[in-house]
Amino acid sequence: MARLTDQERAARQALKVEQERAKLAQLNARISARERKLETQRKIIIGGMVLAEARDDPAFAGQIARLIRKRVTRPQDKNALGEMFAEPANSNQRQAG
Repeated sequence: MARLTDQERAARQALKVEQERAKLAQLNARISARERKLETQRKIIIGGMVLAEARDDPAFAGQIARLIRKRVTRPQDKNALGEMFAEPANSNQRQAG
């Protein structure tokens, strides 16, 4: 069996290094995807909890509505929320019940 030259060994080693870099990049991408998925899941759970509490507690709903009006600034986000937490027409007026 013929011995490899230093140049051939270097070329093979460079190829192995590139292959390992590609594997590492794939692993990092999978880790990032899992982290994004977990963060999205947490946001959904917390959002559901907040909405349920807002349905049951009018004072809490008012706090959330004020926070939304204060913090939600992008038009597409405001449109997505729609009338859900819109500014009340007359906050001093009470409904007869």
